[in-house]
Amino acid sequence: MRIGEPIKLRWKALADGRESAYLDISISGTRRRKEFLRVYRGGTLGRRESRDAERLAAAICQKRLDEYNLARSGVTALRPHRLFVQYYADCCEDEALRPSTRVSWRTSLGHVRRYLAARGIDEQSVTIGDIDNRLCRDYLSFLLYEEMPTAINRGKEVSGGRRSRQSSSKAHLLPSTAALVWSKFKACLSKAVSDGHIPYNPANGIQRPRQQQSRRTFLDIGEVRALMDTAYTNDVVCRAFLFSCLTGMRYSDISLLSWDMVGTFDGHHRVTFAQRKTGGQMYLDISDLAFGYMGQRSDGLVFAGLPLPPSCNAAIAKWVKAAGISKRVTFHSARHTAAVAMLTAGADIYTVSKVLGHTSLSSTQVYADIVDGKRRSAVDALAALVGDDRGTEM
Repeated sequence: MRIGEPIKLRWKALADGRESAYLDISISGTRRRKEFLRVYRGGTLGRRESRDAERLAAAICQKRLDEYNLARSGVTALRPHRLFVQYYADCCEDEALRPSTRVSWRTSLGHVRRYLAARGIDEQSVTIGDIDNRLCRDYLSFLLYEEMPTAINRGKEVSGGRRSRQSSSKAHLLPSTAALVWSKFKACLSKAVSDGHIPYNPANGIQRPRQQQSRRTFLDIGEVRALMDTAYTNDVVCRAFLFSCLTGMRYSDISLLSWDMVGTFDGHHRVTFAQRKTGGQMYLDISDLAFGYMGQRSDGLVFAGLPLPPSCNAAIAKWVKAAGISKRVTFHSARHTAAVAMLTAGADIYTVSKVLGHTSLSSTQVYADIVDGKRRSAVDALAALVGDDRGTEM
């Protein structure tokens, strides 16, 4: 066998004197793994049985190498496989996934199904082995230039018996969204490699779309005060929004916040909860002002009756307009507001990262860049006010 081949036949010594055949699989872009063949030689086995075992193990190894080389060249090997869509659906229900990640996987499966329908391909006829490099490239092109975005809660019932919007006004997916959907597709194929369905991930080598940094809308202190002084369009939504402005908590955590998670520590109000997005345990001290927006203590949810995000955003939009603010504000803007306010007030980036529950400082760095931009604008405004023709003469 040539040195450097990704699949090698090896033998492992067993306690009873026999040797067990296995394949040492080391393919670029995948985790190294072993595939035991349940083929044995030596020990109490006769010479002929051992030779037959060696020939069988070598044949299996060669078959795996042939399949690998076919996949690398874009030729689909004719071998039985599970249906790709069904396998993808099983990946979506993996118990190891967090609930929010599972939703993201299900959404990505919807894009795959729409792609197959758009190409006139029956999803019941596509096996995992049918997914080649050409199809992967065509699917990525579909996500970037053809796929129509839809609302997350499309068609689901929201408050007042109404239903959320069916689709977005955008012409196609944003590159950042396409990148997230593509990453799930590629991860599914990587899992298929790990599970032994295919020898090589056909999506390897295809450049992932660059994720554009989304524009983060936030409110300054004056705008937050203006909202506080403006009549609420929806009491629970507006209180929850201001609570988020003062704590930085996500909608997903606020909507599940119950009174048994609220207590006191060292004379301060403290909220203890597990982040729905990351699963990390949080101990968040909150101010008296934030506590005041939580309302009266009860046995249930703090913000009981908080509607789905589309309805929240609709109520916030009316409220913001009534306050004379022209920005396009969503519920998540409150989290951005809290981050920028803390950094502007002088809090260090590590502390802000912990308050927001970020798993890495790079996520918080985006807000630090915003604050730096504000400071540069303030310096430029001061220079324009004084006039740059005065110089620095002594």
